[in-house]
Amino acid sequence: KNLLGAEKNLKAVVGGTTAEMISAMSNKKAADFIAQSGLKNGWLFRSVSSARNNNVLNAVPIEDIPRLGNVLKSKLRGLYASPEYVQMFKGTGGVLDNLIAIPAYRAIMQGKVGVQIGKTLYSPQTQVRNVSSASLFALMNGHIGGKASVANAMKMVFDDIFGAGKEGVDLVKFNNFVERMVRLGVWDENVVASELKGIIDQIKRNQINTTDKLFDKLIKMAPTDKVARLYAGGDNLWKGYGFNYSRVQLNKALKNMDDIKEWFRYMGQPFDDINVITGVKKTFDDGLDEAAAYLIRNTYPTYSKVPEAIKAIRKLPFGNFVSFPAEMMRTSFNIMDIGMKEIASSNAALRQIGYRRMIGAYTVLGGAGNAALNLASELTGTTLEEIEAYKSFAADWNKNSILLPLDKWVKGKGKAINFSY
Repeated sequence: KNLLGAEKNLKAVVGGTTAEMISAMSNKKAADFIAQSGLKNGWLFRSVSSARNNNVLNAVPIEDIPRLGNVLKSKLRGLYASPEYVQMFKGTGGVLDNLIAIPAYRAIMQGKVGVQIGKTLYSPQTQVRNVSSASLFALMNGHIGGKASVANAMKMVFDDIFGAGKEGVDLVKFNNFVERMVRLGVWDENVVASELKGIIDQIKRNQINTTDKLFDKLIKMAPTDKVARLYAGGDNLWKGYGFNYSRVQLNKALKNMDDIKEWFRYMGQPFDDINVITGVKKTFDDGLDEAAAYLIRNTYPTYSKVPEAIKAIRKLPFGNFVSFPAEMMRTSFNIMDIGMKEIASSNAALRQIGYRRMIGAYTVLGGAGNAALNLASELTGTTLEEIEAYKSFAADWNKNSILLPLDKWVKGKGKAINFSY
């Protein structure tokens, strides 16, 4: 009698056959179980701040679960998760995801990935350029001086790439450091690893022919994995260095937990002094870690923060590494924004940090280019007027760029490199 009554009530609410109603209720039960499991295991969260504390920096709410319809409610709705999980619960993909399923389109994307791997991961020149150019983010933030060791940062990254535990490496200390960097969101995927994995994951979902299997085999080869980690290490080296540098700076500017809370409030960011996982009150060192990590995530490239629209573009056959320009715009704005906030602070030590940051930004965005141009002009004997005359009819990508002469120009002929590029 009770079952018949429940069925009658359910029909009135949901509609459809008994089988459809059983299916709907099963989906609801499954969703509730997933919610409970996700909260327990740390991949679902009740709030954005809770997600951030667990290193999920781009969490979004779960709102649409098509399998449940609009009537049945689940504990899953309203929770927060990374965009990938939210998309999974929707059970749908975008137009570009559907295109990947087409064999011809997938073959084109495989070709794109192959070219990208060849000219980045397997190029010694590009590997060196990645490490050297990433140092400009440290310079742009004013992280120059004796507050952190590049050599120590480099050693940590090399241990991460090639394996710790060798003679002279404290394995426990090293593993704790790596866990700390990842948990705080300081160490993130490199632009190449992020772009390639994003495409590869899409391609691998449709392994239905020999070409796919061959591609999968090539991607999983040990050398490919090693060079990808080496490439990512170029960014992690400088981000580890920048984290230590920022932490020492903040340690001199902030004296207690109240100062840390005020600093986060001043930056317009939420801060909870209770660890949501353990329920234990955070220490001053914990607060310094989170503050330094916030600065690095927002002033050094952090590819998990790239907007979904930019991530979608990489699924197109054209356009290489679109995440990097997006991160350049985001971090350049943030460096100046944070620098001005620091300069406006009533804390003298924070003002000093702000001035260093703004001078670093000026050096990289303006001063470095002008200095390099004038130096190249003096060394080669090519005048700035000659370079400007050439730019008046140069190709579009050279017209507004800084061109460094490599030799003496004779009657308007000579060699130059596009420094802006």
